Amino acid sequence: ALLGVVTAYQPEDRVLLGDLICGAKPCLSSKSKYYVPHNKFANTTYPPYLGTAYLMSRDTLMELHRAAQHTRTFPMEDVFVTGILAGISGIQPRDHPGFSSRHWRLDYCSVVRTVTTHRVTPEEMVQVWQRLQEAIMVDRLGRKKPEDRSAKEEQKLLRGRRGCAGKEKGWLKRKRLLLSCLITG
Repeated sequence: ALLGVVTAYQPEDRVLLGDLICGAKPCLSSKSKYYVPHNKFANTTYPPYLGTAYLMSRDTLMELHRAAQHTRTFPMEDVFVTGILAGISGIQPRDHPGFSSRHWRLDYCSVVRTVTTHRVTPEEMVQVWQRLQEAIMVDRLGRKKPEDRSAKEEQKLLRGRRGCAGKEKGWLKRKRLLLSCLITG
């Protein structure tokens, strides 16, 4: 999934992608590890920022680095880098369905499109790994692997226009049936 995301953009694009969080409020409880005193951040809500993990281009990194040289640090790195510094730099953080701060379903379609997720137990990680290994065997039967798809094909998949959410051809229906047996079995 990550390779498809990376190759979908041109080198000159200012990329800042992840799980976009909007309208989050600073934690005012001094007992919380997320506590932010009013003197560190006076606004009632954080700027839109990317949580859990994010992907950025080199140009974006350089611009955020320049902005950081003249900006007071902030204790929450994701808010600081992808919200505050991005805002100063005029870079808009963008939501991408492959990044998630929430727990996802344990099915093939969700897993192969996921770059990162959150709150996954060690047992679930093992299950996902096993199911992906089983699915690789299905890929050897003729389905295009993510790394063999063009950037355009990958973007269509991410938008839900093909693959799991789209109209299926006969060969894809057969592979899906086999996959569903592997995944649910």
